[in-house]
Amino acid sequence: MSSSLATAAGVATPVLSASVNPATLLSPLDISIIIASVALTLAIGWYAGLKRAGATAEIADYLVMGRRLTLPLFTMSLISTWYGGIFGVTAIAFDSGVFNFVTQGLFWYGTYIFFALVLVHRVARFKAITLPELVTQLYGRPAGRVSAVFGFFNMLPVAYSLSLGIFVQFLTGMALVPAIFLGTIIVIAYSAFGGMRSDVWTDGLQTILMFVSVGALVVYSVSTFGGVDWLRANLPETHFHPLGTVGLAQTLLWGFIALGTLVDPTFYQRCFAAKDPATARRGILLATFFWFIFDIMTTACGMYARAALPPGVSGNDSFLVYGLQVLPDGMRGLLIAGILATIMSTVDSFNFVAATTVNYDLIGQKSVFHRWRYALGVAICGLISAGLATTFDGSIKDVWKTFGAYWAGCLVVPVLAGLMRERAGEDGSRMASRVFIIASVTAAIGITIWRWMPRSGIWADVDDLYIGLILSSACVFLMRGRVNSVGSGL
Repeated sequence: MSSSLATAAGVATPVLSASVNPATLLSPLDISIIIASVALTLAIGWYAGLKRAGATAEIADYLVMGRRLTLPLFTMSLISTWYGGIFGVTAIAFDSGVFNFVTQGLFWYGTYIFFALVLVHRVARFKAITLPELVTQLYGRPAGRVSAVFGFFNMLPVAYSLSLGIFVQFLTGMALVPAIFLGTIIVIAYSAFGGMRSDVWTDGLQTILMFVSVGALVVYSVSTFGGVDWLRANLPETHFHPLGTVGLAQTLLWGFIALGTLVDPTFYQRCFAAKDPATARRGILLATFFWFIFDIMTTACGMYARAALPPGVSGNDSFLVYGLQVLPDGMRGLLIAGILATIMSTVDSFNFVAATTVNYDLIGQKSVFHRWRYALGVAICGLISAGLATTFDGSIKDVWKTFGAYWAGCLVVPVLAGLMRERAGEDGSRMASRVFIIASVTAAIGITIWRWMPRSGIWADVDDLYIGLILSSACVFLMRGRVNSVGSGL
């Protein structure tokens, strides 16, 4: 950090550099903290994988912890799993300020609360293990397989593998592609064999690290620069506008992307693993409160970075470039450990669910359980994600918008139509598979065509996600009369 000073709004402000060299900034204490956090994560993951629930069927123990997930672990696992894109959200805050809190926070809270209050008890009645198994019970086996194909591609942690690669690249200086694969291999090393138990136990540690590290950066930022008045004096006015620099249509797009939570397999698998519906409901509501706190902190960090850093810093790099200059020895290592924990917790959870989708739902390993096949699935899914992450030119936001459009646009309407049709106490009449398949596939085709179709005028601003939602809704509505009570297939 430069020792020179500048004055803004009456506050003595250190002038930060546009780039940093971690090799010169990190002290032996910092490096020790980073190594210790990674080693502890590996140890917890391996230890948890060795535990067994004696009377529980092995496959149910591996995939949903024998449905014994308690409130603390449920809550912490949900918190950390849902926040792997920390570089993405801080980049949006860096570029657009409180627009990040609106689009990556407020829209999502409504979805979480709806899931907790409306869907949890409906979902719990089915006693499924995965979301595609739930779709099978709602619509029939063909629909379940189609949802598994969609689910596999959505659960590949492409955005988070990219985040991990950006992080490793920043620390080591290596090229982005090998950095992505190196980070992915580290995650595979502790998560492949342990199943959900390894996943949620390491999530507990990772949740603590992410809150302590980012919270510390907020405290140091306020004490170094000042509060909201300093930010207002050093940021564009648009950084305090809820729509940022884009219109209402583009802002609302993120609200529709947030609807993808209602059909997110990691959400469902944790609800299936909870010891009872009340645990799942309380856990989601508690997690929503902690996400609210964390979103405030990450938005603040992104805005402080924009105000304090000179021009030329990219949004993806801004969080680390800023944090490593503001924090003292020891706290820098804690920040890196917290970022690493935040990303790894999502990569391991998504890889696990993607591998589960292949083995349990597509291949159909439900009666015979081979742990090594699931472990191999985790490794393969991780490497596929790493490969796909190299194709998005370092844009985490583009990954979210691309995969979010297909997932939310194709599945939200048909899955909710099936769930909301159910009534408590009924045996569970199923809708015909053809309703689900035609609705989801038509939406996928429409999204793909719209993405590549030349558009101009008012159509240029119509996002492909809207096309998917319109088409899937139309199909479900028009075919509602074809629903039969026994769930006939195609």
